[in-house]
Amino acid sequence: GAECVFSSEWDDSARKTYEHNFKSISPELFKSGNFAGDITKVDKSEIPDFDILCGGFPCQPFSQAGHKLGFEDTRGTLFFDIAEILKIKKPKAFFIENLSRFILCSAKL
Repeated sequence: GAECVFSSEWDDSARKTYEHNFKSISPELFKSGNFAGDITKVDKSEIPDFDILCGGFPCQPFSQAGHKLGFEDTRGTLFFDIAEILKIKKPKAFFIENLSRFILCSAKL
C-alpha cells in the first residue's frame, strides 16, 4: 500500500528500465519530476516527505575488489548523501544495502 514519492538513478539505461517497470504503478513519480538523476545534485530539502527510505550505495569502495578505498573513493561518499537525506527528512524507517551502484527510493505509507 505504499507509494513511491521520490527516486534517484543516474545511469540512462537503468533509468529507462526503472521507468518501464514502474511508470504504470507510480505515474505521479514521473509526472511530478521526482525521478531524479544524480543524487549529489539534488537539494535534499526539496525531496517530498516520506515514511520509508530504501537505498544503497556502491560496495566497491569498501570491498577487496575495490581496493578498500572507502570514503577516499568518490562512490563511497554517496553514503553521506543518504545520511543527509535521513537527517533532513527523518523517516519512520530506512533500509540501506551495499549495491553495485547507487539507488534510492522513498515511499509514503
